[in-house]
Amino acid sequence: MVVGGDLRLKGKSSVRAYCERLRTLFTTNISDAMDRLNICGNVMSPDIKPVISGMKVCGEAFTVRATRAIKGETLEEYVYFLKHLEKLPTGAVLVIDGKECYDVALWGELSTNWAISKGLGGVVIDGRVRDIPRMTSLKFPVFARGSVPTDAVGRVGFTDINKPILCGNVIVKPGDIIFGDMDGVVVIPKSDIKKIVDLAEEIRSLEDKVRERLRSGDSLLTLVREFGVL
Repeated sequence: MVVGGDLRLKGKSSVRAYCERLRTLFTTNISDAMDRLNICGNVMSPDIKPVISGMKVCGEAFTVRATRAIKGETLEEYVYFLKHLEKLPTGAVLVIDGKECYDVALWGELSTNWAISKGLGGVVIDGRVRDIPRMTSLKFPVFARGSVPTDAVGRVGFTDINKPILCGNVIVKPGDIIFGDMDGVVVIPKSDIKKIVDLAEEIRSLEDKVRERLRSGDSLLTLVREFGVL
């Protein structure tokens, strides 16, 4: 499959290689690169933050939408959803659109232990989580809108499994690259990953030069005019 012009993503190894490069960057670098490339609308709501301070997440998106459960169908919906989760590849990032269910927790400590056992790359939820004290010790990247103690079992069903969803006001397609840090979450279209990451690395290098010049006493105004970064 040809992706991004001359770029060929061959299996999971290429995704891992890009994620390794992304982990040396910040979401600010990616956002700036997408701005320069006129790739818009790919930064999630600033309300979606890492549950554990300092965590980064990076990997291919596996998508699902949480909905209000239909009475009598809750168990069947969970079984259907869990069967799909068991097929998730190592390193995948589970992305959940939970806008309809802000009053319940869509993720918790037991789910986190399962995700770790499966080798997932992380979880990004447009919704709430719970069990934060116990999740903190697990050091697994979970991004969400905050927490609530209410369990989702019996209250939530799942649909649009591995289909395009709206998460944090951004359309996320299966296979998009999800990258998040303390500043938030960006969604990188796989077709554009090469040019975005290449440019983001250039921007980081420019910022390093600006940082050195600032330490040498140069004026910020002069450097902004010269390099165009801030």
